Amino acid sequence: MKKEHLTDMLQQHQIWLDTQAREGTRADLAGINLSGYNLQNANLEKAILREANLEGANLRIANLRRADLQGACLRRANLQWTILNGADLQGADLREANLHFSNFSEGNLANANLERAYLHNAFFFETQLPGANLQGANLRFTELESSNLRQSILKKAQFHETKMKRADLYEADLTEAEIIRADFQMVNLQKARLNSTRILGTTFQAANLLEADFEDAEIEKSDFRDAQWGADNLTHTRFIDCVGLTPGRS
Repeated sequence: MKKEHLTDMLQQHQIWLDTQAREGTRADLAGINLSGYNLQNANLEKAILREANLEGANLRIANLRRADLQGACLRRANLQWTILNGADLQGADLREANLHFSNFSEGNLANANLERAYLHNAFFFETQLPGANLQGANLRFTELESSNLRQSILKKAQFHETKMKRADLYEADLTEAEIIRADFQMVNLQKARLNSTRILGTTFQAANLLEADFEDAEIEKSDFRDAQWGADNLTHTRFIDCVGLTPGRS
């Protein structure tokens, strides 16, 4: 797409937004190749970008609130400080994307690929992430409170001071993850895999740990008060200076 055509489309889209669809035209960029484009500060709220190619694009500080990005390619894109509240990113490719301080709250990222994405300080409050691939993702200071991460892949992810309160991680795979000073209060980890994880200074108060697999995990100075345990795998698990453990788990 020529830049002049894109500029005109964005202008018409702004009119469409400003007039509540009475005038102008909603931006439809479905399937369009926009790889490497500079869309910094662009207002693409409610735009149609389904299966668009935005690989390596600059979307820093852009507004993609409630945009349709199903199946879109955003690999290695810059989405720092980008607004994506309520956006539909089902099946989107966000591998190695810069999502620093971006906001995905109440969005849908079911089955999205965020492998090795940089999610430092990103916001995912009440976000749908079932089946998402977050392997090797940087989740330092990320907020995922009350989000759905059922059956998600979080192998080798970094949870440093991450806020996970009330998140649903049923059958999620956190193998070899690093969980440091994170908040896992009231998290559902039923049937989750935490094999060979390193856990330090994390609270699991009132968490559901039924049938969770902690084989070969090293857990230090963490709080398990009121957590639910049962039929879990603790083979070769090391607990060091933890509190709230039931008999046989100290």
